[in-house]
Amino acid sequence: MRSRLGDRARLNHILDAISEIEAYLQNGDYETFLKYSISKRLPIVTGSIG
Repeated sequence: MRSRLGDRARLNHILDAISEIEAYLQNGDYETFLKYSISKRLPIVTGSIG
């Protein structure tokens, strides 16, 4: 069983990654989004819920 602190840290990590993805999307720089957000942030979200 995972500890509550571990779960909380994991959820905070996911939320941080989502916030960074949103920032890339709001800035409208699609190339930067593809280069950094998809390759480094999206796997954090998908891997954590999978």
